[in-house]
Amino acid sequence: SPSGYYILAGTNGTFATYCNMGTLCGSAGAWTRLAYLDMTDATVNCPSGFRLYQSGGVRACGRYNSGPGCVSVQFPSNGISYSQICGRVTGYQYHSTDAFDGSTNDLNSYYVEGVSITRGSPRQHVWTLANGLTDSYNNHPYWICP
Repeated sequence: SPSGYYILAGTNGTFATYCNMGTLCGSAGAWTRLAYLDMTDATVNCPSGFRLYQSGGVRACGRYNSGPGCVSVQFPSNGISYSQICGRVTGYQYHSTDAFDGSTNDLNSYYVEGVSITRGSPRQHVWTLANGLTDSYNNHPYWICP
């Protein structure tokens, strides 16, 4: 079947979603899209709870404040079972970049200056994109992002 929009049956009924039948992340075919935010499209809004940042023609979503904290969005799998997760995030620096400089290493709290992808309940770590101030030690080891 070609890539495109399909009607799928989930645990709560049917729903329309995009399916990519090509190769993504080194694995072939039948990828179901759960989320898609193309912020280059001026008609696309940030998810609820996120702030839109615009600078130099770039549109990006982020937290409302620059202090410690986090904001999150959930994308349901609609009851579809899966064995792999594939995705792409483009990150932009805004304000300070503290990498892992926080008072916690708890997945359920803010632990990274960047993006954390988790799955399930309780949360299981998938991957993290960290943004650091430096790539070498400078008396602040948590700022390092090699």
